[in-house]
Amino acid sequence: MKTIESEITINASVDRVWSVLMDFTAYPDWNAFIPYLTGNPVVGSKWKVTIHPPGGSKMKFSPVCTRLEYGKYMQWKGNLFIPGLFDGQHNFSLMPIGEDKTLLKQFENFSGILVPVLWKSLYKKTLTGFNLMNQQLKYRVEKS
Repeated sequence: MKTIESEITINASVDRVWSVLMDFTAYPDWNAFIPYLTGNPVVGSKWKVTIHPPGGSKMKFSPVCTRLEYGKYMQWKGNLFIPGLFDGQHNFSLMPIGEDKTLLKQFENFSGILVPVLWKSLYKKTLTGFNLMNQQLKYRVEKS
């Protein structure tokens, strides 16, 4: 298993960050890395996601929401064609770190037989995408 992770401090309450993160319909307005996400925010539901890593091609997939804890955690798991080939478990974790300050951690655990083959090309673009999304989320939350 391989992991890519990024974090950022946002000068806003966890509730405020959570409300922007969970407003999937607004993603096209601010989120260049995940410009499309739709689905019922319920564990077990299938979502539709488009990611667009900087310098990479858009990818569409249909992950399943595997964990959702209000104001704390959002997670989905997807795969390439069949489970075990190339799987990704995407995570967002929010933690209050002071009055009106939130630590957002975004990370993804990759597993499957194709991970070693794809890792070198995947790592840099994905990490850049995570950092970009985190910065855009921070800006959106703090400006409103």
